[in-house]
Amino acid sequence: MLSTQRSRYNNIRVVGIVLAIMFAVSPALASAADWRGRAIAQTNYGSGATIGTTNPNVGASASYEFIMSRVNAPENKFIQTGWIKHVSCGSNPRVFVENYTGSGGYSNQCLMQYAPSGDNAYYQEYDAYTGYWCHGYNGMCVQSKSSSVIGFTTSSMVAAYGETHDRVAQMGGVSQALAIWISNVSYKPTAIASQWNYIKSTGSEYGTCTPVVCPYDYGYGTAATVFFTFNWTK
Repeated sequence: MLSTQRSRYNNIRVVGIVLAIMFAVSPALASAADWRGRAIAQTNYGSGATIGTTNPNVGASASYEFIMSRVNAPENKFIQTGWIKHVSCGSNPRVFVENYTGSGGYSNQCLMQYAPSGDNAYYQEYDAYTGYWCHGYNGMCVQSKSSSVIGFTTSSMVAAYGETHDRVAQMGGVSQALAIWISNVSYKPTAIASQWNYIKSTGSEYGTCTPVVCPYDYGYGTAATVFFTFNWTK
């Protein structure tokens, strides 16, 4: 596992709280979101990946690239970390964090001080010593949330995907040749140590936009038994 995906909770160092902008997607838009990627059934206390960066043309809408830990039952709960492109977050992609907050609600923010380019390590992990989840970016805990807020400590699924709320917006790369890759997908198997294992399963399709009607597509596979996926605008 890349060292940048290992945070240390014995000395929690949370950065990037001041320069953050809340970015709430309306329920109507959220329900119409298009996702393209893969989901893997894997018990975990966190998930991580290396995610590439592009600067999609999104207009007034938004596009994202994410790695997520999710619980599907009895209620859908999640915590995810990645990047966003949206006018309210500036002219370039920014690190974006989002998580469930109970009763069907969620909290999300673009962190203005982080303008990623190239490949970066994104993750979230739970630590039993503190009772907190950490949103991580390149080895830094950029935001922490209590597990009592998020509503779970153990996740049953890892998802790696791109998302947008407007089909005229670009998502991922502008073509298959320039697709955005989410690679080195990994999970944290325990709650008391910063140990990471690679995901080796290709899982199942994750998304609401069918290939027939969706202007986006994706690919996936394993390289040296490590799972990856990538997505692009057709």
